[in-house]
Amino acid sequence: MRILHLLYDHPDNPWVGGGGAIRAREINRRLAARGEAEVEMVCGAFPGARDVWTPGFLTRFIGRRKPYPLSRWSYSRAAERLLAQGRHDIAVVDFSAYTPIRLPRPAAAPVVAVVHHVTGTEARDRWGRLLGGLLDRSEARRLNNFRWISADSRHTLEAVRARVGTGTEVRLIGNAVDSALFEAERAIESPPFLLYLGRLDLFHKGLDVLIEAFSRLATGRPEVELRIAGRGKDAERLGEMVSRSPAAERIRLLGAVEEAEKRALLATAAAVVMPSRMEGWGMVAAEAMAAGAPLVASTAGSLPEVAGEHALFVPPGDRDALVGAVEEVLDDPAGREQRALAGREEAGRRFSWDAIADEHLDFLRDVVSSNES
Repeated sequence: MRILHLLYDHPDNPWVGGGGAIRAREINRRLAARGEAEVEMVCGAFPGARDVWTPGFLTRFIGRRKPYPLSRWSYSRAAERLLAQGRHDIAVVDFSAYTPIRLPRPAAAPVVAVVHHVTGTEARDRWGRLLGGLLDRSEARRLNNFRWISADSRHTLEAVRARVGTGTEVRLIGNAVDSALFEAERAIESPPFLLYLGRLDLFHKGLDVLIEAFSRLATGRPEVELRIAGRGKDAERLGEMVSRSPAAERIRLLGAVEEAEKRALLATAAAVVMPSRMEGWGMVAAEAMAAGAPLVASTAGSLPEVAGEHALFVPPGDRDALVGAVEEVLDDPAGREQRALAGREEAGRRFSWDAIADEHLDFLRDVVSSNES
C-alpha cells in the first residue's frame, strides 16, 4: 500500500511539533519497517528542515520555510497539488482548522482525516466571537468533506460526530508513548522541581496561568523550582512573562530537549503540570504516566480520559485551583507516588505504538476496500 500522509507539524518544527507529529512518525515508520506500506510523509517546511529517507519511508517538507504564517499557507496549497496528482493508494490528512486543505473533486484516491482536536467553541475564547465563530463554522464544513475520519480520543470522536453527517465513518484509534519511558528509574531530584513539557503556546497550553500560579506558590516554598521544556511560537513572549515574575530566578526555560533529557526530566520531577485551556489527546500526560511522574492537569479536552484517576485535575484557567493541586502533590509524598505507580501500570497496558500502528493500518485497508467495492 502506498500512503501519502500530509501534516503540517513535524517533531523538529520550532513553531508546532506536538504529539500529533510524533504519532504520525511512530506509526509510519513501523508500517514501513514491517514492509506493510510505502509511506511518503509530507510536512510543512521550516528553517533547517531536511528531507529524510529510510527504506519505505520518505519524510519531506514543502512550502515556504518562513515566516510562520506564510509557511502554513504555502504548505496547504502545495499539499492540495499533491493530493490531486494521485500517486498513492490512499491519503491521510492530519486535520487542522488552521491549515485547511481543499480535497480534489473527484479524488484520485480515498482520503482519510486524522483528527486530534476539534477547535469548536474554544476558537471564540481565543479569537473572539466573530473570528472564532467563522473558524468554528469553517472547521465543521471542512470535516464534512471527509467520508472517513479517525480520532485518537473519545472526547474528540464525540466532537467530530456532532459535526458530521451519518455518511461519515468515524473510528477511534488511540495513541501511545515511547517504550523507553517505562524503563526510567524514578528518583525525585532534591530540591524538587515542577515540570512543564510541551509546545510554547501561551493561550492553548495555559502557560500564562502556570507562571501566575508558580509566582504565588513560590512565595511560601523557596525550595521549589519550575522548569519549562519545549519550543514554540510564543517562546519570546513567555520569556518576557517570566522576566516580570517575582519568582523569575526560580523558573528555568530549557528550550527544546532531546529524548534522553526528556526521560530524565520526567523521572526526576516532583510533578508534571499541564494547565491547558484546550487539548487533543495530551501526549505529555501519557508520557508522564509511563515515566512514573505525578501529574497535575486541567480538565481540558481528553486529559481526564488519558490520565483517569491517576492525576489531580483542575478547571482550565483556574490559577488558585492549580496552586492548591500542586501544594497537595508536594505535601503528600506517599499519595503522589502511589498515584504515579498506578498510572505507570495502566500506561503499560494501554499505550503501545505497535498496537496503534496495527489499528491504523486496518482502518486504511478497510477504507481502500470499501472504496473499491
